[in-house]
Amino acid sequence: LQKIHLIFTDSDWWFDPAAEKFKDQILTSATVNLVGLIYADTLAALQASFSDLPSTLVANLSNGGTGLTATHGTSFSVSLANELAQLTKDINSGKVTTK
Repeated sequence: LQKIHLIFTDSDWWFDPAAEKFKDQILTSATVNLVGLIYADTLAALQASFSDLPSTLVANLSNGGTGLTATHGTSFSVSLANELAQLTKDINSGKVTTK
């Protein structure tokens, strides 16, 4: 039987008590950094007009609006780690598109 790894969303589920029984299966979490994005747009609004906002509220890997959390010691293969790293690079470069 193959071990299943989970990728949670929005916050680092490793620290969520509701995920306690899944900790050995949590590979990572895909997070959203709304605070950082809203802060950047707020600064832009204070320093310029609203029409000049840099549209940072589109969260992506390149602007730090989203990302993957640490693996917290969950064991998984080196090939899976390499695949995740390559996928991140391919998304940032535009080779892989997301919607």
